[in-house]
Amino acid sequence: MSTIWQVDSWQQYHAEQQPHYRDQAQLDTALHQLKQLPALLSLTEIFHLRQQLREVFTGQSFILLGGDCAERFHDCHAERVNIRLQVIQQMAQRIRAHHDTTLLTIARLAGQYAKPRTQEFETIDGQRMHAFRGDNINSFTPDPAQREPDPQRLIRGYHCAAATLRHVSALWPATHGKLFTAHEGLLLPYEQALTQKHDTHWYNHGAHLLWLGNRTAHAKHAHVEYLRGIANAIGIKIGHHADPQEMVDIVRTLNPTNADDRIVLIARFGHNKVQELLPRFIAAMHNAHLKVIWTVDPMHGNTFLTADGVKTRDFQHIASEVQHSFALHRTHGSKLSGVHLELSGDDVSECLGGQAKIRIKDLSRNYQTACDPRLNYQQSLELATLIGELL
Repeated sequence: MSTIWQVDSWQQYHAEQQPHYRDQAQLDTALHQLKQLPALLSLTEIFHLRQQLREVFTGQSFILLGGDCAERFHDCHAERVNIRLQVIQQMAQRIRAHHDTTLLTIARLAGQYAKPRTQEFETIDGQRMHAFRGDNINSFTPDPAQREPDPQRLIRGYHCAAATLRHVSALWPATHGKLFTAHEGLLLPYEQALTQKHDTHWYNHGAHLLWLGNRTAHAKHAHVEYLRGIANAIGIKIGHHADPQEMVDIVRTLNPTNADDRIVLIARFGHNKVQELLPRFIAAMHNAHLKVIWTVDPMHGNTFLTADGVKTRDFQHIASEVQHSFALHRTHGSKLSGVHLELSGDDVSECLGGQAKIRIKDLSRNYQTACDPRLNYQQSLELATLIGELL
């Protein structure tokens, strides 16, 4: 990559998972409007997260990061936001009840409106249409016209994020510390529009932390180029297809000064692969003398389809990957410093098992997710208890 970074230099590189807008002029107008709107987050808040991550790196704090797989615009009202905040609060209380630790709480909130997809198109009831890519891009409604990427959704996404952040600021108890926000830095034109320069550094004001997704984690592609230029904390998803040396290259690119408050690695191997793969990546980072914060995403590597084609996850597999991750880090002289979860405060039936004993036939009872299956309220608290015990 060129050493000269500009806020739009990512456009010179291959960008995966980007929607195709039919009307470039409409997109340009929407992006121009976004650039004129007030920053969603202050510099002070972005700095504050990096300060908190230093404490995580030194073992003084543990990250609890959770929230919806795909935020929906229709969830942008007080009651829905309250439910999400309550489950994170109560998970934090469960963890602290078993281990007196300082928690750094981060929510997949106020920006998780864009999603990567395996296929660009899908067929529903005999009609071919764009796959749903998140409310920032198109509609979940299975209609070809509404599935067309619409630039005006970017403006609505901004306003939903702003309203959510205002509500969180008023509601989140000061005694619980600051609640930070995170989302995948996927939709690059949108992220660029929210990026501003202050003195000599650039900051994305749409989230405290942005993560590099598993599908876009390529050292010489556009997402790495964009993220290397902003001063926010950066997460990196590591899936079972990743190469340890390429991950080392990505970390070096994103964190050339090897700061201890910059990179959060989010391993998502699956319960049946974590024992084989995680030690390789721990060794790669150690041998390269890289300062990283290790977390586990026990959700994505444990996704599978039922015989009827329903996407689900098994609570026991999720818990197993968390347990193995704690043990493997200890065995290999490292430290697991956080978890990254997809969850709901509602009584959804999307993941199997847990104390609720959800079975395959129960999935249809309340399967609500717009993308990936989430832990329900009871499963979330059950996992929080396990995390507290493991700590």
